[in-house]
Amino acid sequence: MKKIILILLGILTLFLISAIILFAIYKDKLHDTDEGGCGSPDKSILLINISHNVDEDCSELRYSKGILVQKCDIIEHWKIEIRGEQVGEGVLLERLMAEKFINTEKADSSIESTNRSVILRCDSSAPYKTIRFVLETLIKDGYWKILVNP
Repeated sequence: MKKIILILLGILTLFLISAIILFAIYKDKLHDTDEGGCGSPDKSILLINISHNVDEDCSELRYSKGILVQKCDIIEHWKIEIRGEQVGEGVLLERLMAEKFINTEKADSSIESTNRSVILRCDSSAPYKTIRFVLETLIKDGYWKILVNP
Protein backbone atom coordinates (compact mmCIF):
# COMPACT_ATOMS: atom_id res chain seq x y z
CA MET A 1 0.00 0.00 0.00
CA LYS A 2 2.85 2.39 0.87
CA LYS A 3 4.48 1.58 -2.45
CA ILE A 4 1.34 2.58 -4.36
CA ILE A 5 1.05 5.84 -2.43
CA LEU A 6 4.71 6.65 -3.14
CA ILE A 7 4.25 5.90 -6.83
CA LEU A 8 1.15 8.12 -6.99
CA LEU A 9 2.98 10.93 -5.18
CA GLY A 10 5.87 10.58 -7.63
CA ILE A 11 3.50 10.82 -10.61
CA LEU A 12 1.78 13.86 -9.09
CA THR A 13 5.15 15.51 -8.48
CA LEU A 14 6.21 14.91 -12.10
CA PHE A 15 2.91 16.33 -13.31
CA LEU A 16 3.33 19.50 -11.23
CA ILE A 17 6.95 19.96 -12.34
CA SER A 18 5.87 19.55 -15.99
CA ALA A 19 3.12 22.13 -15.53
CA ILE A 20 5.56 24.61 -13.99
CA ILE A 21 8.06 24.09 -16.82
CA LEU A 22 5.36 24.50 -19.49
CA PHE A 23 4.10 27.66 -17.82
CA ALA A 24 7.63 29.08 -17.71
CA ILE A 25 8.10 28.33 -21.42
CA TYR A 26 4.76 29.72 -22.61
CA LYS A 27 4.01 32.47 -20.09
CA ASP A 28 4.88 35.28 -22.50
CA LYS A 29 2.52 33.77 -25.10
CA LEU A 30 -0.44 34.13 -22.71
CA HIS A 31 -2.46 37.31 -23.17
CA ASP A 32 -5.36 38.89 -21.36
CA THR A 33 -8.73 38.11 -22.82
CA ASP A 34 -11.16 40.70 -24.11
CA GLU A 35 -13.85 42.28 -21.99
CA GLY A 36 -16.18 39.35 -22.63
CA GLY A 37 -13.57 36.92 -21.36
CA CYS A 38 -13.55 35.00 -24.63
CA GLY A 39 -10.70 36.67 -26.48
CA SER A 40 -8.24 35.06 -28.82
CA PRO A 41 -4.74 34.44 -27.45
CA ASP A 42 -3.26 36.72 -30.12
CA LYS A 43 -4.94 40.11 -30.61
CA SER A 44 -4.17 40.05 -34.33
CA ILE A 45 -6.32 36.92 -34.73
CA LEU A 46 -10.07 37.43 -34.97
CA LEU A 47 -11.95 34.78 -32.98
CA ILE A 48 -15.51 33.90 -34.01
CA ASN A 49 -17.59 31.37 -32.06
CA ILE A 50 -20.74 29.57 -33.12
CA SER A 51 -22.37 28.04 -30.07
CA HIS A 52 -25.67 26.71 -28.79
CA ASN A 53 -26.92 29.38 -26.45
CA VAL A 54 -30.40 29.37 -24.91
CA ASP A 55 -31.59 30.46 -21.48
CA GLU A 56 -33.60 27.33 -20.72
CA ASP A 57 -32.78 23.69 -21.39
CA CYS A 58 -33.17 22.75 -25.04
CA SER A 59 -35.21 19.62 -25.62
CA GLU A 60 -33.64 19.23 -29.08
CA LEU A 61 -29.99 18.97 -27.99
CA ARG A 62 -29.18 15.77 -26.09
CA TYR A 63 -26.00 14.12 -24.90
CA SER A 64 -25.49 10.70 -23.37
CA LYS A 65 -22.29 10.14 -21.41
CA GLY A 66 -20.68 13.09 -23.14
CA ILE A 67 -21.57 11.88 -26.64
CA LEU A 68 -23.94 13.82 -28.88
CA VAL A 69 -27.15 11.83 -29.38
CA GLN A 70 -29.39 14.45 -30.99
CA LYS A 71 -28.40 17.83 -32.36
CA CYS A 72 -30.48 20.99 -32.19
CA ASP A 73 -31.73 22.22 -35.57
CA ILE A 74 -33.45 25.32 -34.22
CA ILE A 75 -31.45 28.09 -35.92
CA GLU A 76 -32.45 30.69 -33.31
CA HIS A 77 -30.62 28.67 -30.62
CA TRP A 78 -27.27 29.07 -32.40
CA LYS A 79 -25.39 32.28 -31.69
CA ILE A 80 -22.48 33.92 -33.50
CA GLU A 81 -20.03 35.70 -31.21
CA ILE A 82 -17.09 37.96 -31.99
CA ARG A 83 -14.83 38.72 -29.02
CA GLY A 84 -17.44 37.28 -26.67
CA GLU A 85 -20.16 39.64 -27.96
CA GLN A 86 -23.22 38.19 -29.64
CA VAL A 87 -23.61 39.35 -33.25
CA GLY A 88 -26.73 38.82 -35.35
CA GLU A 89 -26.58 37.72 -38.97
CA GLY A 90 -27.76 41.19 -40.04
CA VAL A 91 -24.78 43.00 -38.52
CA LEU A 92 -22.10 40.34 -39.07
CA LEU A 93 -20.77 41.92 -42.29
CA GLU A 94 -20.70 45.36 -40.68
CA ARG A 95 -18.78 44.03 -37.66
CA LEU A 96 -16.31 42.11 -39.86
CA MET A 97 -15.63 45.26 -41.86
CA ALA A 98 -14.83 47.11 -38.63
CA GLU A 99 -12.47 44.32 -37.51
CA LYS A 100 -10.84 43.88 -40.90
CA PHE A 101 -7.59 45.83 -40.59
CA ILE A 102 -7.05 45.87 -36.83
CA ASN A 103 -3.39 44.97 -36.11
CA THR A 104 -2.68 44.03 -39.73
CA GLU A 105 -2.17 45.41 -43.21
CA LYS A 106 -4.02 45.04 -46.49
CA ALA A 107 -2.98 41.98 -48.46
CA ASP A 108 -2.97 43.96 -51.70
CA SER A 109 -3.65 47.68 -52.06
CA SER A 110 -5.69 47.15 -55.23
CA ILE A 111 -8.27 44.95 -53.52
CA GLU A 112 -9.92 45.06 -50.15
CA SER A 113 -8.62 41.76 -48.76
CA THR A 114 -6.92 41.49 -45.41
CA ASN A 115 -4.04 39.46 -44.01
CA ARG A 116 -5.84 39.18 -40.68
CA SER A 117 -6.25 35.59 -39.54
CA VAL A 118 -9.62 34.27 -38.39
CA ILE A 119 -10.31 31.32 -36.14
CA LEU A 120 -13.86 30.02 -36.48
CA ARG A 121 -14.76 27.80 -33.51
CA CYS A 122 -18.01 25.90 -33.81
CA ASP A 123 -19.79 23.49 -31.50
CA SER A 124 -19.60 19.99 -32.96
CA SER A 125 -23.35 19.98 -33.60
CA ALA A 126 -23.60 23.50 -35.06
CA PRO A 127 -25.84 23.62 -38.14
CA TYR A 128 -23.92 23.80 -41.39
CA LYS A 129 -26.24 26.59 -42.60
CA THR A 130 -24.88 28.92 -39.89
CA ILE A 131 -21.25 27.88 -40.46
CA ARG A 132 -21.64 28.36 -44.23
CA PHE A 133 -23.19 31.80 -43.71
CA VAL A 134 -20.24 32.94 -41.57
CA LEU A 135 -17.67 31.50 -44.01
CA GLU A 136 -19.37 33.13 -47.02
CA THR A 137 -19.55 36.47 -45.20
CA LEU A 138 -15.85 36.27 -44.30
CA ILE A 139 -14.87 35.51 -47.89
CA LYS A 140 -17.11 38.27 -49.31
CA ASP A 141 -15.45 40.75 -46.97
CA GLY A 142 -11.92 39.80 -48.06
CA TYR A 143 -10.78 37.45 -45.30
CA TRP A 144 -8.78 34.54 -46.66
CA LYS A 145 -6.78 33.22 -43.69
CA ILE A 146 -9.54 31.18 -42.05
CA LEU A 147 -8.99 28.29 -39.67
CA VAL A 148 -12.08 26.28 -38.68
CA ASN A 149 -12.15 24.43 -35.33
CA PRO A 150 -8.44 24.27 -34.58
